[in-house]
Amino acid sequence: MKQDVILVLDCGATNVRAMAVDRQGNIIARAATANASDIAAEKSDWHQWSLEAIMQRFADCCRQIHDQLASCTVRGITVTTFGVDGALVDEQGALLYPIISWKCPRTAAVMDTISRYMSARQLQQIAGVGAFAFNTLYKLIWLKENHPQLLAQVAPANYRARIERLFLFHLQAFDWNCPQHITPRYSAQQVAEYSQNLQQRIHDLEQENQRLQQQLARRGESA
Repeated sequence: MKQDVILVLDCGATNVRAMAVDRQGNIIARAATANASDIAAEKSDWHQWSLEAIMQRFADCCRQIHDQLASCTVRGITVTTFGVDGALVDEQGALLYPIISWKCPRTAAVMDTISRYMSARQLQQIAGVGAFAFNTLYKLIWLKENHPQLLAQVAPANYRARIERLFLFHLQAFDWNCPQHITPRYSAQQVAEYSQNLQQRIHDLEQENQRLQQQLARRGESA
């Protein structure tokens, strides 16, 4: 009987990996190859990713572990990657502009002048976006200001409303939360019970700290 595995494709900034994991979370096979961004044609100090090159690296890793999976059945494939290096695609999924790398300096000026749209503090409060030039928002603003025609190609056909936010998903399959791999949620009462010893320890330390401060104060007065 063949062993069921999930194929995990991981695209990192320095390496691309392929791993096969069984139902118990054990790694059955793995392979990795170096990953690196390219110099952009527009400017020599700009960095971008080649989607074709990344896909080829994934394919190379999969070939390396192919023989180790001869006795396995691949039940699913999942892809993980760093979330900041997104890209614009049209309704057919075609890439509209090269993927801007997280280390590309072109978005630094956007971050420095974000106050044209809103204050940095307000942005932090609304979206959690901090002062890091690699954030996806700064890349989208750069594309809007330098290649505005691309945003029109992102819009689905016959969509009459003005796009403010767009998330396009192609759902192949789904399952509900799996308790085997996802930490279960706890009620506020359960959290309070579980952290009771910790809370008591914090209380004791605060009391001890207060006593020590009082002793130091008395010594200072007597001196």
